[in-house]
Amino acid sequence: METTRVQERDAAARVDSSFHRRQGFRRRIPGFSNQLLGQVQTFFVYNFLEKLTAKSFWFWFQRYGKVVDVFVPNKRDKWGNRFGFVRMVGVQNESQMVKKLNEIWFGWYKLRVKMADRP
Repeated sequence: METTRVQERDAAARVDSSFHRRQGFRRRIPGFSNQLLGQVQTFFVYNFLEKLTAKSFWFWFQRYGKVVDVFVPNKRDKWGNRFGFVRMVGVQNESQMVKKLNEIWFGWYKLRVKMADRP
């Protein structure tokens, strides 16, 4: 009786972890709350290498302000390319930052960054 409960719990844990793996990779600072959403600028990032992760975007974007959230989904756009979102606080000049980040090359790939549309 006890072994079946353990097996059920282990199976549920495997399902939960596989769900998060399918959704994508997210990295968020501790203490991030919805109260910051009014002060946060969101950037849409695309055209990057397969091996780049949320951690690498955190590294590149922290030079221009405080990064509070990075999300790179496992899902692809309709052309099969990867994309992601970076949320930042304290960016003084968004257009200049976007211009500088659009000059970054990863091998044959030129990183593309846009201000994300707000709903």
